[in-house]
Amino acid sequence: MPESDDILYNLTNSFHYFLTTEKVKKWGVEKTFLGWYSNPLLQIILGFPDLEELSLPTLALQWVNNPSSGQVFYGGSQGKDYFFTLWGFSGGDTTEAKNKVQRDKLIGDSLSLLEEAAIPVYSWNGATKGAEIGTAQVMGQISAQPIPKSGQTEAEKYRFSITFTVRILETIT
Repeated sequence: MPESDDILYNLTNSFHYFLTTEKVKKWGVEKTFLGWYSNPLLQIILGFPDLEELSLPTLALQWVNNPSSGQVFYGGSQGKDYFFTLWGFSGGDTTEAKNKVQRDKLIGDSLSLLEEAAIPVYSWNGATKGAEIGTAQVMGQISAQPIPKSGQTEAEKYRFSITFTVRILETIT
């Protein structure tokens, strides 16, 4: 995939699309996250949200920092690693116990979806998905952890973070 000024934009939007459309299989049944978490309805957004305005439950995808310098691989490919955090904000259910179970299920389902995932990367023009321009691969260790309550908002009670690396390969010409 050729590098361009908008590769991060395309990658982030493609990852959002992946999170909302890719199916998770449980007990022999396949559904998207939005299908599995429909009551209360899960929101999947880009960027770290305003915790006072947040609808629960929510997954928020955030790009963390600049890509690593490229590594050259056999066959003339160069890989660049991009670093992301998937923030989870559980809640909106009827009891504290159900919200904790929801958090733990979201962590597990997110990990199973991300592990070794190959994400099609599309060209995006605003909210319009264009042609597929490459693939990004979730690499290596994925780290997930619940975050202790740290504030007064409902969103801060049952939150978690998952950090991971995504590699894009491009051909060197």
